[in-house]
Amino acid sequence: MHEVSIIVPVLNGEGFIPSVGEYISRQSYDSYEALFIISSRCVDGSLSRAEELAKTNERIRVIEYEDTGALGGSKNKGIELATGRYLWFLDVDDIPSYDFLSDMVRIKEENNADLVGCNFVYSDDRSPIPDYPNDFGIRVLTRDEALRARATERFPVTSWSMLYDADAIRREGIRFPMGICEDIVFTYEVLRVSRIVCYYEKPLYKYVFNPYSVTKEKANRDRRGLAEQDRYDFLEAVFSGDPMESYLLRRFTLMRVRSACHMSLSGFLRYIRSDRYVDMMSRAHLAECWGAYMFPVFYYLSIQIFFLAFYYRPGRAFSGGFFFFLRGEK
Repeated sequence: MHEVSIIVPVLNGEGFIPSVGEYISRQSYDSYEALFIISSRCVDGSLSRAEELAKTNERIRVIEYEDTGALGGSKNKGIELATGRYLWFLDVDDIPSYDFLSDMVRIKEENNADLVGCNFVYSDDRSPIPDYPNDFGIRVLTRDEALRARATERFPVTSWSMLYDADAIRREGIRFPMGICEDIVFTYEVLRVSRIVCYYEKPLYKYVFNPYSVTKEKANRDRRGLAEQDRYDFLEAVFSGDPMESYLLRRFTLMRVRSACHMSLSGFLRYIRSDRYVDMMSRAHLAECWGAYMFPVFYYLSIQIFFLAFYYRPGRAFSGGFFFFLRGEK
């Protein structure tokens, strides 16, 4: 029985497996198992490379997964096979801190938290995370505070920056939906059933831009944007009757129109004129939605500039923004 099960889904990640294996093996916390879930759709040597890695670390298990082509399934397979008390979904092409597990487990147990998230850095290089010298705060949130923080982009939605309670996930029957943008539903559903949620302001994870990932390929831009609409449609039903329903529905509406800007311009224009969008806009009565409808090209280009100049800028932390680095902590 291990404290943490690290679940690493792999689809054509042969070149990243040695690196992520090193970051796992060098974790300062050693009560873990690592499950490499290897997709049957891999066309490279991911399976053999993972099996070689497992020979160097007895806590690594390699599982072949019969993949239908819908993301989310590999993570669910990991949940099914995991034996740890806590779950961490680690992307094979990213870079965690060597202290990720020790810090996250400590925060979870000291605060009796149901869920712990951490700050992270967007990056275009694969160097290790620096040892930041400054002290970083820990926000301890109630369930409703955490939902508000998530809905206003002050708490991440990314499963790789979280430490989850395995028993709670199994007890509540929470699973990733099939398809892309699966983290959105999963994280909101976990927050919905959590009592205490913590957020650590220290960056313990480096999200490395990979132009070949499923959600980053140009051919999948419209698919990603529409998938995000579907996720928020689903969440509206999940939170139906919840005390926070009214607030969250407004925030979900804003997230829909902003997320739609992940599409190509032509895809965004089709969406903004669709009956689906008009119906959503008429129910929400939000100025930003009407502005996007009246001036779609201007709105789309403004959001694109925001994405490129700030939100996805290499070196930016999820929380703290430019100020985090202006203090000399990069």
